[in-house]
Amino acid sequence: MKLAGIISFPNTSEDKEVFLEEPFCNCFSNPRGNACYENRLVNRCLTHTIFKNKYELIDKKSKLLSNLPHSPKIQLLMILIADSGATKTDWRIVYDKDHIKQTSTEGINPHYQTSAQVTNIMTEAIHLDKLPEKVKYIYFYGAGITSGAKIKEIESAILQSFQVEKVEVNTDILGVARSLCGSQPGIVAMLGTGSASCLYDGKKITHQVPSLGYILGDEGSGAHLGKKLLANYLRGFMPKDLEKKFNKMYQIDKEYVLNELNKGKVPSRFLGSFSEFIHSNIHFPFMHKLVSESFREFIEYYVVPYAEFGNYKVNFCGSIAFYFSNVLSRECSDFKLPLGKIVKSPIAGLTLYHLQLI
Repeated sequence: MKLAGIISFPNTSEDKEVFLEEPFCNCFSNPRGNACYENRLVNRCLTHTIFKNKYELIDKKSKLLSNLPHSPKIQLLMILIADSGATKTDWRIVYDKDHIKQTSTEGINPHYQTSAQVTNIMTEAIHLDKLPEKVKYIYFYGAGITSGAKIKEIESAILQSFQVEKVEVNTDILGVARSLCGSQPGIVAMLGTGSASCLYDGKKITHQVPSLGYILGDEGSGAHLGKKLLANYLRGFMPKDLEKKFNKMYQIDKEYVLNELNKGKVPSRFLGSFSEFIHSNIHFPFMHKLVSESFREFIEYYVVPYAEFGNYKVNFCGSIAFYFSNVLSRECSDFKLPLGKIVKSPIAGLTLYHLQLI
């Protein structure tokens, strides 16, 4: 894992982006290293050392990474920002505005996991040193947060896991809106394991078509693509050359699939796992048509209804939107929709959003 951060220095307009290999420097989380950024050598940590006068950032193999003209000023913030889907949770640990660590844990969705299970995921991450236990603020954006009760479940799990002063729990689609649009209005669409959309006025969600989950909805998502693929495979509608490739990779039958859907831990995650096979075989007309039809359904149900409120750009987020962006762009063009951003994950934009509020 790598730390990526932009370091700004006083008395200069120069910003330097640096990448540090783990383990992450204790200076940012351990009081013993608080003096590391004073104008003298006081600590040699696992990752870097800062020398008086030169202020050189050196990795643990003493390879020069960056020449620092001035000592950075450190003011610890200790903020956790999380974007959680059914498959994984992306975290950003903000030690200060210039030093940000990234990590990921198992996906969290209160519709499929109990509060105790969510707590276990978080506490395990703390025990593995992926996440700090003591922080000031936690901003959590997640899938399956569809009611006040679900918000309280996540809040409870967070409060049982962390020593934290303030917790804010929101839906994943609001996180995507804040990430892609910031303070500007726009249509926001999410295509990952699940799917969702909303109309955002720059501050809040004003209109939203219900997603309904992988059973009744989630058109355009990884789960929807997997569901369509498996249905065609089990019914014998898949082209023979493609079916041969599928059998070689998965070796599954109807009983296995139905058992995963009826008794599996997270059925939507199981369905979404087949999107990799779809992507690697998108050159087959059968696959291209399957993806195009799924995206067309999503646009018809989750994007077109917002057109009556204005001619806003449509911004997409999620692994499915990102990796199938060529097909998605073409479908948007067919609907004459003004296309905005297409990004894989909202976490970087969310981090910038919250840093700007500090």
